[in-house]
Amino acid sequence: MRKAVIDDFMHVGVVLALLFSAISLSAQDIRITRQADRPFEEVSMAKLEFVSNSDKLEFNENTGVEMSRSEMRNGKYVYSAVVDVADGGGLNFQIWQRGSVDKKELEVVLDERTWVTFDIEVTELPLVIQNIEITSPHMAHAQAETALVSVLCNEESLQVEVYAGQEKASNVTSDAPVAKGDGSFEFLQTVKLSGVSPDVEYVLHLSVGNSPEVKAFSIGQLAQKDGVEVAVSVVQESSCFRHNMSIAENYFINGLYREAYFAYKDALECEDKEEEEDIQKKIKNALILANAKTRVMEHIEKADGFRGEGRMDSCMSYYQDAYKYAAAILKMNANDSYCIRFNRDYASLRKELPRVVSGTVVDQGKIGLDKKNLPLANVHVVMYEHEVEMEKIKGVMVPQPGDVIRMETLAKTDATGRFEVFVPRNTSDRIYVLYFVFDESETGLKRVPEIKYIPNDKDIQRGLVVRFIAKNGINRN
Repeated sequence: MRKAVIDDFMHVGVVLALLFSAISLSAQDIRITRQADRPFEEVSMAKLEFVSNSDKLEFNENTGVEMSRSEMRNGKYVYSAVVDVADGGGLNFQIWQRGSVDKKELEVVLDERTWVTFDIEVTELPLVIQNIEITSPHMAHAQAETALVSVLCNEESLQVEVYAGQEKASNVTSDAPVAKGDGSFEFLQTVKLSGVSPDVEYVLHLSVGNSPEVKAFSIGQLAQKDGVEVAVSVVQESSCFRHNMSIAENYFINGLYREAYFAYKDALECEDKEEEEDIQKKIKNALILANAKTRVMEHIEKADGFRGEGRMDSCMSYYQDAYKYAAAILKMNANDSYCIRFNRDYASLRKELPRVVSGTVVDQGKIGLDKKNLPLANVHVVMYEHEVEMEKIKGVMVPQPGDVIRMETLAKTDATGRFEVFVPRNTSDRIYVLYFVFDESETGLKRVPEIKYIPNDKDIQRGLVVRFIAKNGINRN
């Protein structure tokens, strides 16, 4: 007999464990979007805000940034932090709602004096009753003329009503739910049996959260000093479409466009899909940006290679193309951290790298069979560094080359008359001018050649044609 009691107890424990294996943290769909950035006034600092419909957001940031407690503003909850961006402003967040299993990753790169705001929309998934089972059909107790109905559930918002047949039982007292040690809640119903027919069949009417669905579960007849224990398992109803859309948009905002593309495709395959036209557009955009980002990465790799070889003309050309693709990506996703970092680095890179000027020197007095001027080899390309003198031209003060500070021979044309030289970038107090001479003895700090070219501020200046002999200077094809 003792063994049978132990076996029954162990069976009940196993059943409860199985039912409440569904006990988990709640799940939500979390959608993150970035608003247009605003200016922030503090030097070396940036402001970061998250605006949400939830006051229970949690943030885990790996560099130690602490978001403020939520404060109400215009009907939304706002979490904020002022961040020192002296170290680059790169942050990696995990964001979730307290009690949720749905954690979203977000990488943010902050620029100095920038106010960055993200909208975080939290959508609760509906609760549904998954399973109902009697775990103890005869729960003996010492209360005379009463029966007890113990309902155990993993969700506190469960509503329990006891019916006698088709009518709500008037002889039942319901206690408030009590939290148990295993994370479940007990909803105790005390049924007064004095003067009530023992043939009454009792039925539990169960609902959960805001769901209108009511499930009826028969517990049969009840006897004095007896009772029944019922386990109710509640889960959150998942949506294939919303789940895949949430994953896709989290990939997208973090610049993982190929992954977003496949997640959007998965959403389109869901039976509960919504807004198919909008999803098709998102799929198209994800594919466009995936290809554009591949080009950015490939162009940067090639540019780095050419830079290592000293081929600055090709180097700057590929950097420029990468910059254009990255800028186009950022118009569609302002939070792409890879493109933000590259464009930031490119701005610094342009200050460090010289301008590239290339072209051909030809003999204006000689024409070949192709009716083009013949190239001139061994022409010296000499750079003069001038002071800046302001000269009034048509009523406007314009910087002009002044006294020569220094000179340097940069290159000689090859057999095809071609040259490529690197020129420092213009500064506020220097102007760099290229001069073309046959004999370096024609140059000097006080004597400058007549054929010259003043580079503009473009990174790459190709196709320059220098025509020798006549004094009409330099022309472009």
